[in-house]
Amino acid sequence: MGMLNTLGGDLIRFIRHAVWGMMRAGLIAMIIGIIIAEVAGFFLVKDWPTSLFVHVATAAFAITLGYAASMTAALVELIRGLAAASTHIDDVVKDVLSGGVNVIDAVVDAVDGPNRHGIK
Repeated sequence: MGMLNTLGGDLIRFIRHAVWGMMRAGLIAMIIGIIIAEVAGFFLVKDWPTSLFVHVATAAFAITLGYAASMTAALVELIRGLAAASTHIDDVVKDVLSGGVNVIDAVVDAVDGPNRHGIK
């Protein structure tokens, strides 16, 4: 159960890190989107305060940009998680296979006697 507890802890930590990264990227992109759209609206409409249409378009642009940044961050975290998982699986397979070779070596030693084969 030790390996499952470690795996569960790693999974929770990974999910927490991914969600935090998505939220941070989305909020930063939304702030940047608001600034860009409001400045563009100010220069395009040429009056201050700008009209309601500019504010609605700003909100739509900011939400779209924030969503795109969040999904990009999620994709990056997914790729990092898959790479980490493949590394852990590779280590587990190496441990299991080395244990299996030791069992086969012991069986061959019991049947043929020691030093009669080339498995080491």
